[in-house]
Amino acid sequence: MSERSCRAGYAERRALFEKHFDAESRRLVYVGAAADADFWDERWSDGEPVRYGKTVPRRSLVVRETTRLLEPGSLIVEGGCGLAVDSWHLHQLGYRAVALDYAQRTLARVVRSAPEVRPLAGDVGRLPFATGAVDGYWSLGVIEHFYDGYSAIRDEMRRVIRPGGYLFLTFPVMSRLRRSKSRLGLYPAWAPSAGQRERFYQFALVADRVQRDFTSCGFELERARPFLGVSGLCEELGAGGRWLNRRLGGRSRPVRWARAGLDALTRPFSNHVQLLVLHRSAD
Repeated sequence: MSERSCRAGYAERRALFEKHFDAESRRLVYVGAAADADFWDERWSDGEPVRYGKTVPRRSLVVRETTRLLEPGSLIVEGGCGLAVDSWHLHQLGYRAVALDYAQRTLARVVRSAPEVRPLAGDVGRLPFATGAVDGYWSLGVIEHFYDGYSAIRDEMRRVIRPGGYLFLTFPVMSRLRRSKSRLGLYPAWAPSAGQRERFYQFALVADRVQRDFTSCGFELERARPFLGVSGLCEELGAGGRWLNRRLGGRSRPVRWARAGLDALTRPFSNHVQLLVLHRSAD
């Protein structure tokens, strides 16, 4: 199984999770499997070994946003790095990348294959960095996995990023499509029980609320952008969406063009992910 197939399989498993609407917080709650260290070790263990090559995908979100704002030589932390492919690309461009995760078997793979990204075992709520030591911090789909909230993670980000440094934050979002479905009562209501809490996977968060949470404690918004319109659409279409996602998962140029075109059309309405780029204000 290829890495691409592995990612597709994971996306389809995630789409089968139960989704509930938390009316009090206006967010979706995904229930299916706890997003703990064992989950991530299993998630990243499938497929062929990742090849950490010298080619850097210049259209990559991480590459584009980092090179736009920070110079090579900057210290960039990827908190919750998984297989640290994005950290590897930044290393190839001359950044001082540090890849941090708590999934031990996954991190061991990175240590063996890409020690140049300084793989580091750690907790995103208690970062092993000095205050103001970091120029940039990437958090790619992390804060949504904490049922009791992300305030400790946010505060640690603020502590370690230097004044004027940047936080690049992505998370699943309550898109216009998901908000419409929630108003129509198309999600079951969230009524947490002990068993459901144990199977909690992630939230789809309210973008404006996340933005306020960060700008109220020392960050200023640089830009906000929606991403993954097709992914969000396919997830919300159920079985039809899984069929469409498979049809648009090919590597041929026409298929990639078709997916890119549809993504541009659907992104404002059905984006699965929101990107916030924030810079750390001075104390």
